Order: sequence, then C-alpha cells, then structure tokens
Amino acid sequence: MKKKLYFLFCFFSFRVFSNSALIEELHQQSPTDTSRLKSTAGVGIGTILMDEATLLNPSTLSFYNITSFYAQKRQTGITSSREMAPSGTNRESNVEEYNFILSDSKAGVDASARFSMLNAHEKGKLTQYAGALSSPLGAQSAIGVSYVYQEFKKDETKTLYRPITLGVHHVFSEAFSVGIIWKDALKDNKNLGIVGLGLQYNFSDFFSFLADVGGNPYQNIREKGYLGAAMQLRLYGDLYGRGGIKTHRGEKSQTVGVGLGWVQPRLVLEGSYSTKKFTQNQTEIKDLGVSLSFRF
Repeated sequence: MKKKLYFLFCFFSFRVFSNSALIEELHQQSPTDTSRLKSTAGVGIGTILMDEATLLNPSTLSFYNITSFYAQKRQTGITSSREMAPSGTNRESNVEEYNFILSDSKAGVDASARFSMLNAHEKGKLTQYAGALSSPLGAQSAIGVSYVYQEFKKDETKTLYRPITLGVHHVFSEAFSVGIIWKDALKDNKNLGIVGLGLQYNFSDFFSFLADVGGNPYQNIREKGYLGAAMQLRLYGDLYGRGGIKTHRGEKSQTVGVGLGWVQPRLVLEGSYSTKKFTQNQTEIKDLGVSLSFRF
C-alpha cells in the first residue's frame, strides 16, 4: 500500500504550469465521455467504474482486479439557432470522436491510460492524453488522482488545458456507496473546476439509483452548480437499461441520456443516446455512441 501511495504522490506532483485554457464552449459539449456515462447524463461519481477512471472518479480503479481495454466511436450533431445559415435554416455541425482506454488493477499499482481524439471539423480538433492512479485505503475505501493533457487546435492556434482530479470512494455496504471528486484541483482553468459528491444505492439486483451534486468551487457554487439523477435497471439476464438527467445552472443546460449495456465477464457492450440543450444560446447537442470493453 505504501508503494501505491508513493506513486500517487509522484503522479500528483507532476504538472506543467500554464495560463492556457481550453475553449469552454467545446468543453461544455462533454467531450470524451464514455457510452456508459452518456447513458446516465454524466451521473456516476458514486458508482464503481473502471473504464471511466480518467474521466470521473479515479479512485474506483482499486475496487477491481482485472485488466481492461476499451474502444469507443461516437458521432455528435450540434444544432444552433443563434448562428443562422444563409438559407435561413439552423446551423448544424458534426463531431467525430474516438476513445481508447487501457486499465489494469492486477499489478502493484492500479492505473489507467486514455487517448481520445475529437474532430469538430471547422471548429477544430481536440486531442487528450490522460492517466489515472489509485490506491486502496482499507478494505472499503480508495483514493485516486488523474491527470489530463488536452490540446485543442484550430487553424494556427493551439490551446491547452491540463487539469488534475482528486477522487475518493467509500463502500458502506453492498447496497450503498459514495464518491467525491475535485476536478482541476490546481486551478488550470478556474471556469472549469468542479467539486462533486455522488452516491449509488442498489435496491436489489435489478434496480439501482444514482445521484450527483456539485459545482464550481472557484466561483459562486450555488449559481454554477449542477444536480443529476440516474437509474439502472436489469432488463433480462446480463442486459441492463440506463437513463439519467442532469441540470447545470452554470452552463444553463439540461442533459438527458439513455442507453443499453450487455455485461459479460470478458466483454462489455454499451450503446447510448443523449441530448444536451443550452437555453442561453439555443444550442442542442445530440450524441450517439457505441463501445466495446474487453476484460481479462
């Protein structure tokens, strides 16, 4: 355990300071979320997830004892009624995204690495390299840290965003668990920081309830806060249905997601569909994604 905590310390200590920041409009489109997160509208801080360690709560890696390879393809359509095309119709644009994640919790250090590429065509191209480390704190708790190097290019302009996220998770019982995250703990961009609390309660083997609440700690957390709720229902055998909704005051947005997951010991198939609407600029984002996760 001391060895794992040492790796966490070294990982947290590495950071290149910069005043650069990612274009926030593109960040609000929730780039690089997995199909699993899209199906619950991004809700899941209190859920024990593996492939999402570099995206949400890095501490949950330590609750697994497997190796996983994850691959995802997403297609996103963005419609804005504020930017009108010459023909008078709404302006539309498409975004293509690929995610590849390799995670391992069998070795001495629980770790995950991710590469994500998002092509927004005329809006630019986004690339992410991310890593996460976690360590158990006893039999029912874990702590983790993740680092993201995010590069956005448009024409000759390059913008960087490099947040560090801290996460803890505690399992109270087989039915109830809680997670906490602090995204961008070193203030790479004060407008994108998040402190969030999430919980999951399993009413039975067939139904689970998820809830997240949080906000930006560097601004008025009540005005910039968000609230989300989701559920997971076991439909038949290893087939699960999921749905969620999240309201974000800071972004002035509402996200709704649905999805299906087929979960096997060695293979996990996920499909999701979500919509995100911004009331301020009348923009709607529709996302369709499929993913495969091989576990061994």
